[in-house]
Amino acid sequence: MNAKPANKPVIGIVGGIGSGKSEVAKLFTRSGGILFDADSEVRALFTDEIVKKKILDYFGATVFDLDGNVARPVLAKAIFDNAERRLFLESILHPLVLEKIEHKIKELSEFSESSFIVLDVPLLLEKNWRNLCSLIVFIDCNDAERLRRCLARGWTEAEWKNRENAQMPLTKKASICDHIVDNSVSYDHTVKQVDDLLKLWNLP
Repeated sequence: MNAKPANKPVIGIVGGIGSGKSEVAKLFTRSGGILFDADSEVRALFTDEIVKKKILDYFGATVFDLDGNVARPVLAKAIFDNAERRLFLESILHPLVLEKIEHKIKELSEFSESSFIVLDVPLLLEKNWRNLCSLIVFIDCNDAERLRRCLARGWTEAEWKNRENAQMPLTKKASICDHIVDNSVSYDHTVKQVDDLLKLWNLP
């Protein structure tokens, strides 16, 4: 990992599934930061022909739709409760995501007028990419609210629990982070916490 921020903060956003990480990450960028959204990058990677070929060779045509595109809901079910399949898919995607993160940090340090970058990367800690960050913020939210949000996405409770169990325990995540934002009260409450942190960090 050669991409190190020269003089601009790299803020990592982590938290439990359904905690609202992406929404809070966007709040941090309102004042001039730029956002790296790992989920968006992964969606783009699913259109890459080399990635598609590797998925086809391992999972077969059943995880593709009639137009030859990766059917993400079907692929998600294929790796559900199957650690071997999940780890194989991660072995394809995660090195490519890391390359994109490093490129974005290098771009920020050398060329961008933005004053900081926000990394919305769900497995930032699990993949041991924390050394890319200047600061890490844990987005806290109670289990009931997180489950409600995941059910609204069309997940089952079992899917939510299974995905959560595949990640680092939340108490350990929180203990590693530099700051915690409570995202379970109200939008205004979350905004105030974000603004307070930006002021603390002297970011515009």
